[in-house]
Amino acid sequence: MDKRSERILNYLVYHSQVDSRTLMKEFHITRNQLNYSIKKINGWCEGLNFPEVMRTRNGLFYLSPELLAHFKQAKGTEAAANSFYTENDRCNIILLILFSKPSYLSLDHFMIDLQISKNTVLRSLRYLKRHLPNEIELTYSRSHGYDLAGNEWNLRKLLIETVSSLRKLSNGDQLLMKFAEPVSDKIAIFHEILEDAEETLKVKFSDEQVEILPYILAIINYRIANGKVIQESFQINNSMLADTKEYAVASEMFDNWKEIPDQEKLFITLQLLTTNIISGDILTEELSKNLSSIIEDCLTTFEKKACVTLKDKQDLKERMILHMKPAFYRMRYHLNLKMKIEDIQFDPKYDAFKELIREAFQPLQEFIGESIPDEEFLFITLFILSALSEEQKERESYHAVVVCKSGILISQTLNTFLQKIFPEFTFLPPCSLRDFSKIKSKIDVVFSTVPIKDVEKLFIVKPIMSQSELKILKKRVLRETNGGAQEEAGQLLEKIMTTIEDFSTVHDRTALEKKLIELFQTRDDYPYDQEINHEISLLDVLTLDAVQIIEQVEDYQEAIRLGSRPLLKKGQITSNYIQSMIESHNMDDSYIVLGNEVAIPHSRPEEGVNELAVSLLHVRQGVNFSRSERVHFVFIIAPINQESHINALFEIMSIAEDEHRLRYMRTCSTPQELLNSLKLGEGEEDK
Repeated sequence: MDKRSERILNYLVYHSQVDSRTLMKEFHITRNQLNYSIKKINGWCEGLNFPEVMRTRNGLFYLSPELLAHFKQAKGTEAAANSFYTENDRCNIILLILFSKPSYLSLDHFMIDLQISKNTVLRSLRYLKRHLPNEIELTYSRSHGYDLAGNEWNLRKLLIETVSSLRKLSNGDQLLMKFAEPVSDKIAIFHEILEDAEETLKVKFSDEQVEILPYILAIINYRIANGKVIQESFQINNSMLADTKEYAVASEMFDNWKEIPDQEKLFITLQLLTTNIISGDILTEELSKNLSSIIEDCLTTFEKKACVTLKDKQDLKERMILHMKPAFYRMRYHLNLKMKIEDIQFDPKYDAFKELIREAFQPLQEFIGESIPDEEFLFITLFILSALSEEQKERESYHAVVVCKSGILISQTLNTFLQKIFPEFTFLPPCSLRDFSKIKSKIDVVFSTVPIKDVEKLFIVKPIMSQSELKILKKRVLRETNGGAQEEAGQLLEKIMTTIEDFSTVHDRTALEKKLIELFQTRDDYPYDQEINHEISLLDVLTLDAVQIIEQVEDYQEAIRLGSRPLLKKGQITSNYIQSMIESHNMDDSYIVLGNEVAIPHSRPEEGVNELAVSLLHVRQGVNFSRSERVHFVFIIAPINQESHINALFEIMSIAEDEHRLRYMRTCSTPQELLNSLKLGEGEEDK
């Protein structure tokens, strides 16, 4: 591959979905030169068994997740040394240093460790003070330096969030090992202890938890050794946890277990009890027995209310217990980790089922003693709807499996959606990365959230993907597997040809077949990408007074605040909703960015939405919502429930994929002109 082609490929890696005109302008080349380079790049991809660089129907270039993963892995060391940290990243690093501080910490320590200026450290410390939980305070004294003040229970909860956030960064492991240096020699030890714990407990923790927990446990062990122990009881029932197998396993993790206060023992036990589980035996403890009985009753109640029969009810119950056991302790003791899960939308025909499921599972909420979050009911619904789906047709030739590093919750979600768009495949139960190598069954296709070596038919996927990504995935999978859909299309074509020949004279059979194939290819294979006929459109909720144009903003936080101002002024959202959008945003996992021009910040309705609303902010100079994506249009979405905003969201997604429309929008000089450009047919003259 020549130098120019290599530069173009590198540009595509860091600038998703750009069109030909952008590349020609960026590299000062002609269309023929660009086509030549793309041909060179695809030849290089073919030689290394990577999918080719493709174009969407809108003319945007698209790189497969496998190719992106290859580049990120190849450049990981360089990125780790030169990566740009957001203010939030720096604050998490400072927190990690404070949690594992050896003694005195001054400004100089932070300047040297982070390799930043004094002013940058001071700015980060001010930012940290503003964003700490109310019950925790950043303190400084000449004798003790910088420290965190608050009860140890709340500090531990913040520790868990901090480690989890840092681990998600591309160089997360290097950061954790570097900035938690006093405990770095203990990480491997606790990793081995956790693997032994899996054997004892007869469970498989999710890969993510096995990677995160050693750091958390090592820092907890370090803090205990330095007198930082939990003294508060927080109404934890000692007898309730002391008889669990997890308590016995936790007692073997720490050499000084007998000297540790009971509250400390219970907190450590909770780390095991609240860990996401990917698989395991149904344990015979009191809690598991009670959960089994209650879930059985809830499922039976649902069957009666819905007049349906659940398939493989015992298997469904066991999978739900695996999920609900850690969820029970997280909800009971308010240890919920902030899991960023994109909104999942079901077919409207299932709305009635969702309400019946909520009613049927009220006894479970009473048993837990805490209100079950909407997200949990959403995933309970997912479990049950997966059991209601039609039986898969066994195909001897194609067996698929989903490999996911997250817990049973996320892996089951991904598995269910892939079953829907690939009904021609027989799916094995989803598994973790560690368990994948142990599978002995025949596997033809692997869908994985992470790269796996030596797998011929591997497709890298996100836990939840956009419409465009799902369409591209389905077409590529069926093309590479020559799967059932293509076979059925071929059979259908032959039947049509036979019928035509029975009633007419065909003068050029080859030409007719070619035209029919072109006709078939204009149909969309993706079953979810059907027109959504909801009443509320984008222009129903986006009003002129909610459209703004501004030259520049400092960062994505200012963009969210400014874009939300019209909705806040009208009382459609609260200030808490704005803060929730800011706090939930992750520069390393920016799922709210559509294409390379549009961002859709949003949060859950319960965070402070009073009325369904949308606002639009045009930032002429753009603003970064991720490390590589600079957007110009920020749509603030305030959903009042899980359904009413869907049509407006689909319209925004369509706009984000329409480069001609976006180009026209960038030329608008007034809010009225920008609003008009969103109407169907506007901007056509630019095409």
